[in-house]
Amino acid sequence: MRWLFGLILALLLTAWYLPKENRKHLHLWEYLYLMTVNVLVFTPLSITDFWISITPLGTGRVSFEVYLWQFSVLENIWLTIPLGAMIAKHRPAWSLIISGLVVGGGIETIQYLISHWWWLNRSSDINDVIANAIGVMIGGVVWKVGSKLKGSLTTVMKGN
Repeated sequence: MRWLFGLILALLLTAWYLPKENRKHLHLWEYLYLMTVNVLVFTPLSITDFWISITPLGTGRVSFEVYLWQFSVLENIWLTIPLGAMIAKHRPAWSLIISGLVVGGGIETIQYLISHWWWLNRSSDINDVIANAIGVMIGGVVWKVGSKLKGSLTTVMKGN
């Protein structure tokens, strides 16, 4: 039962990805990334400072204490950098801040709800929301800058 939400989400994502017309909008690496995020975020697996374990039954915890100097903040930033690139690929740059906060808040809210409904024992933390937003913004900026550099290099190469 505790794995049900992650399994349902994985099945829905796979069913959406399989038709050929959808694959032109979502590359294989993006699909695999989203599946990985699903497993890491919406299953009872817990990764804490390089250790992977299955969480015991419980309702988790909620923390509103801002403390950004911990390893889990870096993990959350790294986790959402590719998502920021995916968002920047399809949306304007100004939407990255809003998208980052919505993604971070959405993940933490869903974790809270499924922890209470299915005893997933995942914590909901304001530091994760902030770290996810930072990761999305970094990924988006890297994508936008990379796209501009690629365009500039292409122009320079065609000019010579």
